[in-house]
Amino acid sequence: FHPVVVTATPETLFESEFYGHSRGAFTGADQEKLGHFGYANGGSLFLDEIAEATGEMQVKLLRPLEERCVYRLGDRRRLNFDIRVTSATHRDMKALMAEGKIREDFYYRMHVIPIHLPALRDRRDDIPILTDEFLRVHTARERGAGAPVCQADAAALAILCNHSWPGNVRELNHAIERAVAMGGNRIGASDFQEVLASEPGRPVGPGTLRQQRKSCDRKAVEAALQACGGRCNEAAALLDISVSALRALRARLNRIQERPPAGDLPAGL
Repeated sequence: FHPVVVTATPETLFESEFYGHSRGAFTGADQEKLGHFGYANGGSLFLDEIAEATGEMQVKLLRPLEERCVYRLGDRRRLNFDIRVTSATHRDMKALMAEGKIREDFYYRMHVIPIHLPALRDRRDDIPILTDEFLRVHTARERGAGAPVCQADAAALAILCNHSWPGNVRELNHAIERAVAMGGNRIGASDFQEVLASEPGRPVGPGTLRQQRKSCDRKAVEAALQACGGRCNEAAALLDISVSALRALRARLNRIQERPPAGDLPAGL
């Protein structure tokens, strides 16, 4: 698997980076280079941000993608390759083609098996799976390969599953990374204050530690009740607390909300 960010390659170096070059092909070429197509031979070449490719780049990619061969700079020999090419973009390629920014022949060359990946908010069932994976990755990165993997409790998962995630998977990844770096082995609702603060309509500000914990508790209870259709028994199980503890927490939060600051959540948990 050979990933490449297309726009990271300057146009003047495009042939050298993608096709490769022979020794002595130009000043400074003191050794042979395969190029991205050659390095990916027998595997997969992933072209990231493909919609950002300039018209000249599209032309230079088109023939190798079509014929599965290149000629390295300074070499008359044909270099055949056997690769699977995948690409990704967050932009609408068809709209860009209509605007003249994407060549029609290039669009149809790339548009063989399109896969539309919905926004994270439209596939919330993936959030617990992604959370477990990010916890594993960032625990190993922050604390060493042999460290116990951090775990997110039910309240934290409820917050993550109900957040809108405008930044999609990258935003979730960074939220988990921050929680692992700043928290303990057990990740709770209070470790996602940044996530809560970014919710539309929620006042943003550091506040005191007590205010932050109250805000996290309120959001966790709301999320759990929403996920369980208002059924306290199921919400308590999701939060990993007793039903009596949940009722006491709701009563306490409702008392706090009798004098809410402007813009805070309405009463009636």
